[in-house]
Amino acid sequence: KVVVSALVDRLDINTGERRTSVLADIRNAARLADFLPNLDFVMSMAYSHDVEVRSAYLLGFREMVTHTSIAFQAMVAHWSRRPR
Repeated sequence: KVVVSALVDRLDINTGERRTSVLADIRNAARLADFLPNLDFVMSMAYSHDVEVRSAYLLGFREMVTHTSIAFQAMVAHWSRRPR
């Protein structure tokens, strides 16, 4: 089970259809954030379904950091097994 705080699904701005989020959605949202004057920071914008589960947050973080110049907030997940 994966618990996410980001968008799992979204409305595609080109088609108006609901679909799962992909890495390009994070990239596009980060670029858009630079042009919105009332945003002070960005944070996890989507959960990418086009990458491997264990790397989704890391790759999403990379897209955020690479494609926006405003401050960001990040979550850290630890993927090791829980002690029994």
